[in-house]
Amino acid sequence: MSNGQTAEFAPEAAPSSTSFFVEASDGTKFAVTEAACNQSVTIKDLIGTIGSNTALPFNNIDGPTMKLIIEWCEHHKDEEIWAYDYDARIGMSLPAWDLEFLEKMKDEDFEKFLRAANYLSIKKLVTYGCKKIQLMIKDKNPEQLREQFMISTDEEEEALEKKLREESEKREEEENQTTKEPGTSK
Repeated sequence: MSNGQTAEFAPEAAPSSTSFFVEASDGTKFAVTEAACNQSVTIKDLIGTIGSNTALPFNNIDGPTMKLIIEWCEHHKDEEIWAYDYDARIGMSLPAWDLEFLEKMKDEDFEKFLRAANYLSIKKLVTYGCKKIQLMIKDKNPEQLREQFMISTDEEEEALEKKLREESEKREEEENQTTKEPGTSK
């Protein structure tokens, strides 16, 4: 395995089940059962294209995020594969295991996790992630949402732009003064 990394997550699988390896951006490789791979359209398609003799590389997903993705897929490996059906999922509630699984992540980890799930085309997981976001924003006013998601106001953005512009002008002025030769006037 590259960089001396070992398979971090060895799923408990029946001896007859086929396993594949996926490789995260940090070189960590993870064993994934075939049934769990089916949860991801992207992984399933790559297995069909690249084959099973090599680790499937994912340069845009880090090891900790990939570990969580694989854990989720292994937990749901025997469940149906979802197609996007937005209307049918509106009133759904998150199963207890999934709610607990998603709640234990920090916001910045959850964001990376949800992006990875979307990239890997794990439709059920993306839907569950969106449901978690819905629960996070439910009954909050715009100010609370700005705070929670660190969204700046127009005034804050304008102040930042002004500060950056002034700093840039100051640097430019300092550069112009240092490049002037002594005894010349410009």
